[in-house]
Amino acid sequence: MLRGYIAAGRPRMKAPPLGGFEGWCHTVREAILWLGAADPCLTIESARKADPARQQLEAVVTQWCREIGDRSVTAREVIEACEAKVEKGGGYNGTDPPVYIRPDFRNALLDVAALRGRLDSKRLGAWLGNKAKGKVVTVADVQGRPHQARIVADPPLDGYGRWRLEERQTDGNWR
Repeated sequence: MLRGYIAAGRPRMKAPPLGGFEGWCHTVREAILWLGAADPCLTIESARKADPARQQLEAVVTQWCREIGDRSVTAREVIEACEAKVEKGGGYNGTDPPVYIRPDFRNALLDVAALRGRLDSKRLGAWLGNKAKGKVVTVADVQGRPHQARIVADPPLDGYGRWRLEERQTDGNWR
């Protein structure tokens, strides 16, 4: 297969290269496409979409983008933002079931940082540092436009880890 592809002059199949695997794409992937077989990168994308850990990360980053933006925050501050609630009449007094102001954000965080049914700042901090930090996901912004974002560590303040959302700009830089 590869010998035939190379003997044919390595014709370009106009498939965008997979980031970080350009050499493999220009040799192996394009040879597969040249033969008329299915694009192996389509399987990668379907596997990503079916990955529960990636779905959790995308849910958290999507809500983070909408509710916190690019502010530098501690895990505790994230949880406080998610647990803000009101009573149906406008204020929470503890007698009625709580109505969370940001239920989608809270539910996304419960999937990654729950301890006995409650959000735990240590679990959230560990998840951010071990599972989320620096991983790029595509999310929709407030207007529904897709863009790439990631959660990064900021310098600690008073001994507490801080986290911030970065978004990839049109020029490819992170802000």
